Amino acid sequence: RKDDIEFDMAYAELRIDQKLFRRLMTELITNALKFSEPGNKIIISSDTNNERMKIRVKNYGLGMKLEQIRGIDDFMQFNKKTLAQDGSGIGLSIVKLICKIYDADFNIVSWYGENLTAKLVFHKSFRI
Repeated sequence: RKDDIEFDMAYAELRIDQKLFRRLMTELITNALKFSEPGNKIIISSDTNNERMKIRVKNYGLGMKLEQIRGIDDFMQFNKKTLAQDGSGIGLSIVKLICKIYDADFNIVSWYGENLTAKLVFHKSFRI
């Protein structure tokens, strides 16, 4: 699905363990791929200023309902009866935990049935 993915990334250096950052991004991108159909775009973007670095992973897939977003927890898979899903269901919980470790903000904005954007904000205290 390499043709489905678009990058618009700004350069920034963050004080975050490289393996944890890679895991965080892998979880977000894997979810975007899993919950969107081939041919639908996945946009990975970021912007930065002196105060923060914001990263967004947006997909045009199923999206999530508000109660699902509020219920992100370990080992929880949504729509398991209607969607064949591999995995343990802990991906977004891992993202939340890594963000908590680094005092980064993590939120999800979604229009159910249309799109979902996962947003991360790393504050200047974690920039070099």
